[in-house]
Amino acid sequence: MTAASSSQGGSHAGPRILLVEDNDEDAFLIERQLRKGLAASCCRVSSKEAYLQALASPGADVILCDYQLLGFTGIEAFAAARERKPEVPFILVSGYIGEEAVSAALKEGVTDVVLKDRLERLGPAIARALEGVAAGQARQNAELARARSEYHLRQLVEHVPAAVALFDGELRYLMANPRWIADFKLPPDLVGRSIYDAVPALPERYRKAHRLALAGTPSGMEEDRYCMPDGSALWIRWAIRPWFEPDGRVGGIVIFSEDITARKQAQEALRSSEERLRLLVESVREHSLLMLDPKGRILTWNPGAERMFGWTAQEVVGRSLRVTYPRGGGQRLQRALATAKEQARAYEEGERIRKDGSRFRSRAVTAAIRDTDGRLLGFARVSENMEAELRAREAFRRTVELEEANRRSMDSVRLKSQLISTLSHELRNPLQAMLGFCTLLMKGKLGPLAPAQKEALVDILAAGRHVHDLLQGLLDRAKIEAASERLRMERVDLGAVVDQVKDGFELIASEKDVRLFSRVAPGLQDVIADATKVRQVLYNYLSNAIKASPRGGDVRIRVRPERNGRFRIEVADQGPGIPAKDRRRLFQDFEQLGSGGEGAGLGLAVTKRIVEAHGGFVGCRRARPRGSIFYAVLPARPPGNKGVVK
Repeated sequence: MTAASSSQGGSHAGPRILLVEDNDEDAFLIERQLRKGLAASCCRVSSKEAYLQALASPGADVILCDYQLLGFTGIEAFAAARERKPEVPFILVSGYIGEEAVSAALKEGVTDVVLKDRLERLGPAIARALEGVAAGQARQNAELARARSEYHLRQLVEHVPAAVALFDGELRYLMANPRWIADFKLPPDLVGRSIYDAVPALPERYRKAHRLALAGTPSGMEEDRYCMPDGSALWIRWAIRPWFEPDGRVGGIVIFSEDITARKQAQEALRSSEERLRLLVESVREHSLLMLDPKGRILTWNPGAERMFGWTAQEVVGRSLRVTYPRGGGQRLQRALATAKEQARAYEEGERIRKDGSRFRSRAVTAAIRDTDGRLLGFARVSENMEAELRAREAFRRTVELEEANRRSMDSVRLKSQLISTLSHELRNPLQAMLGFCTLLMKGKLGPLAPAQKEALVDILAAGRHVHDLLQGLLDRAKIEAASERLRMERVDLGAVVDQVKDGFELIASEKDVRLFSRVAPGLQDVIADATKVRQVLYNYLSNAIKASPRGGDVRIRVRPERNGRFRIEVADQGPGIPAKDRRRLFQDFEQLGSGGEGAGLGLAVTKRIVEAHGGFVGCRRARPRGSIFYAVLPARPPGNKGVVK
């Protein structure tokens, strides 16, 4: 038999005790002792199964266990705890246990052993166990922090984008990162070796820098040509710094080195690329690339400029760039040059002119060119023809107009759908009441009728049901177009919602002699949901259940809470049921699995979307002995702003 109890309820600041004891009197005494000495909460189990289940759950700070239990021993319980919760202290509490058994238990790793006739030791034993856990955790955290610090330092040294080596006061290697070994082509086993053993022919200028650093004076060079032992050379930038012991003494030196060979080669490549750049400028044919003197006269004229404006270089070099502007446009050029002179760069867009007199629109960027002293040398100017861009702009404008027209069309469709939905609801509610009263009249509930009156009522009912079906079709269509409506979350009393929907179906159910029952569990008067959408879920489920139920059948509505802060809505009918192979199609659009063929097959699909927008799920299962149970599981407090029904 399994028993579980807690000495205190609710939240608790003291230690949480898992008590494994199958004797009620002993358990009472232990819990009383815990209340005396500790502000502890106690959870008691008395069987192996309950104990293993408790181990699988988080929460216990200390395990107290009887030495001999019904069906298993305290040593077996300790073995299970060591496997599943090795960090939790385990204390044996026994009425009698020999010294050899105590010694064996402690040797196995049991934290402590307390006799039941000396329960006053229990509180101190628990306190010592918890202090041991805290001290062990502190040591573990300190070791972890130290290891992490060392790891981070090594990672920094190994991944810094420079060669780094650390030496002691005798200039023996303490550390060298991979870049150092690779740059200077050294063996990896450098630790403990002298820098001069690794490179015997090290030049004197470096040895002098080592001596200065050991004396506390740093040194370095921005550019230095270093000759490798194999005869190759590389350009480096280096710095040598002393490092200090905690007492302030120089402990050794650290050397930083950066291979700048690539940069030096790049500088040479830059000088040699000037000719290639000139050739590149001359090869550009889609843009005009020009150099102007400080007064705006043309110095260079590339093939792109010739193609754009029509003049050759021989025709325009030395002339003012005004020649490419229409009459009156020269002022725009002067403003661009003045802006570039003051702000380093100027942007210009406007009309230009070709040699043949034709005009086009262009965009130009003008940049001021200065020497190292800041004197203006002239201007660089890049121009592009905007004709293709203007055509693209016009195409984009037409696209935007088409999209706007499409949006207006969609708005029209949405308004139409809203109108259909509103009219259908406004007409259907009084129509249902009319049909209900006609049904009462037909059944003689309001007094006897003459044959002619009954015949007229039959015609009225037939016509009313026809109108009802038409309205249902309109509603089904509106459901598709209203599927993206945002949820309106509010506090909802589920009992009131169930009663409201149930009352609305009483007349329809009575027409088929179907009885409606409902049961709402307490505690569901304050959930957060869209009340209208929840009513729609109940309406769809209840409508289908009444249609499926035979005459004289029962339809039951049940609402109850679930774990993890959810609640479940169930509607059960006594109909023929739905085959398992067809259930997966139930909540799809335009699927009708019944024989009535009423509606467009959208009710359950819309229900699924509503529930999923709340963060829940829907389903159907077989009822016993017959019928089906449709359910929806929703969160009582949806996280965040849940949902758009899609």
